[in-house]
Amino acid sequence: MIYMHKETYDITSVGDAGTITLDDYFEIDEIIALPIQVLNRKGYITIGCCAGHSFKQLIESDSAYAKKLSELLGVPLDKTKYIETLKITSGDTHIAFKEGIFLPSLPPGFTVDNPGTEAGSHFRITGGFADISDTFKALRDILETMEQLYKWALDLSDFKP
Repeated sequence: MIYMHKETYDITSVGDAGTITLDDYFEIDEIIALPIQVLNRKGYITIGCCAGHSFKQLIESDSAYAKKLSELLGVPLDKTKYIETLKITSGDTHIAFKEGIFLPSLPPGFTVDNPGTEAGSHFRITGGFADISDTFKALRDILETMEQLYKWALDLSDFKP
């Protein structure tokens, strides 16, 4: 996790947390910070984002997957214990924008999934659907989506309300 300034959109690391006023910053995942910084600095104000979710999942030690991990890692398998592994649980990327923001184009592979048609509502774009069945492929897919988002954001003209 890193911090982004709420007005300048400067990025600072968690290690700087003691030298900044946290009320002036919001937390953001490192992997999506650069596209979000560019969008906000160009006037496309975002109110939320996600590059994809992962969590540590416990695999029962008597499962075939746990046995394979035991062999690969050289870890003894005990039926009373669990093997912990990183598993991607959601491979979609989304960005929510402040009410009144309109995009001249969408990033490749993205769609509008909340058009923000109700008064006071935001709209959201979603895309970059990673294959979550393979953790490392999902991570590569997410990184490629972040690269596409960054290049797309750089190509956008400044937002004019």
